[in-house]
Amino acid sequence: MSTRHPLPESIHRSLSVTAQRVEETARELLHMLNESQSAASIGRSYSAEERRDLSTRLERILVLNSEFSRTFALSHRKTDERQLVHARLTYLWTVLVDSRSARWKSYGQAGAPQGPEVDRSLQAMIDLLEDIV
Repeated sequence: MSTRHPLPESIHRSLSVTAQRVEETARELLHMLNESQSAASIGRSYSAEERRDLSTRLERILVLNSEFSRTFALSHRKTDERQLVHARLTYLWTVLVDSRSARWKSYGQAGAPQGPEVDRSLQAMIDLLEDIV
């Protein structure tokens, strides 16, 4: 930790989370940029040169973040796999529930004839998620 000006505990915790998020996000982006086959829902839009440049900059961010963490003795707590899966599945559940036809009023399409069919498809996925979570 910086001996000249130690951080107050609440700021230390907050910056530890910040440093952890920087690392996680930069690594996730590097993985995406360097994958030979990206996810089907991600269209490749960077040229090879742009991809290399962005990867280099993200690598530099990781180095700077590591130095930042060491300077202020920031701790990186590993995320528990179970917590991560539960959080993402809960988010997915929310997305599916919010997509049901009863919510279509905000789009001006309440009562569209496809509503029941859409709801049945969504409910099948919601049921599976509820079994998991």
